[in-house]
Amino acid sequence: MKRIFNYCATAILVFGYITFLFNLLLGVSNLQLNREMPLHAIQKIQEVNGKIYIGLRSYHRIQVYDLQGKYLYFIPVENHLKAFGFHMDAAENTHFYRENYFVQQSIHTPTTFQQADNSTYVIRSTFPIRIAKIRKNQSVDIILQPWIMSLVAGTLYPWLIGLSGVVCLFFVNSVTILQVFGTEKSRSEKLKLLRKSMFGKQMQ
Repeated sequence: MKRIFNYCATAILVFGYITFLFNLLLGVSNLQLNREMPLHAIQKIQEVNGKIYIGLRSYHRIQVYDLQGKYLYFIPVENHLKAFGFHMDAAENTHFYRENYFVQQSIHTPTTFQQADNSTYVIRSTFPIRIAKIRKNQSVDIILQPWIMSLVAGTLYPWLIGLSGVVCLFFVNSVTILQVFGTEKSRSEKLKLLRKSMFGKQMQ
């Protein structure tokens, strides 16, 4: 039973840190994937001509949805992980402008976005992400993403997932770790013995 738990905790650790590195690479390299990304670090929400435009700082893009919340496509943004603003004109041309990141972080991240027709888009929940449209005191959920997308969004959640795997491994195997490293064996021998004790066999 302990060995099964150790394998599960290790899988959580590996999943968390691979996802962390993947998101970090996406942000630093400005690499784009031709698919919908998690709605994370939202900069602005604007509705124009029956489309919803959502700016995402972490994934340097604007994701476009229809009014039923179906993902359509994205517009790349060269923001290099910095805060940015944008405005879509009536012809759906995109106009970008820089935001002061430090000023933006000194206040609460906006959760409401007023529209030209006096409706408002509101981020109802961030885990899982839920965005609603309010018009004439009536609220309708428009965009819902699965909780797994929120779980792997950005770098913080994946890092915490990986950390939880580390903590679980240490907590369950703390006695074994102290016993193994209390021996007079060499470091490599200690690691082999620890792996054998935790997983039931020596890992190559």
